[in-house]
Amino acid sequence: EGQAYEKLGRKDEALQSYAECSKVNPDYVYGYIGAAILLGNKAQEFADKAYTEMDNKKYEALIGESNKNLAESLDLMLKAYEVSKDENLKVSVANVIKEYSFQLRNTDPKYMEINKKFNEILGNN
Repeated sequence: EGQAYEKLGRKDEALQSYAECSKVNPDYVYGYIGAAILLGNKAQEFADKAYTEMDNKKYEALIGESNKNLAESLDLMLKAYEVSKDENLKVSVANVIKEYSFQLRNTDPKYMEINKKFNEILGNN
């Protein structure tokens, strides 16, 4: 259902549907991934708007929204990594976690720790 809502441009309903999937079956990795991708895309939309914004207060607000959505996406990717049984999928998810945690590194020290951990997991010391 989440993908259908997403294709219709009904992102809030898509996110709600993905969350419901995860509640019904906490081991269903694609519920987490679907929501994470949606939030990651939303974060990018805010970042794109921010980079064209000339007003500093508006820029900061947009970056804040971008970081908030990216952090939520990262949390969901961490959950997806935890429940995934597919090693190839885990590698893909780990790469996203590594990238997102790097992007968030200046917002909270925990993200640099996450980044370090997933660099080690992926063998990118």
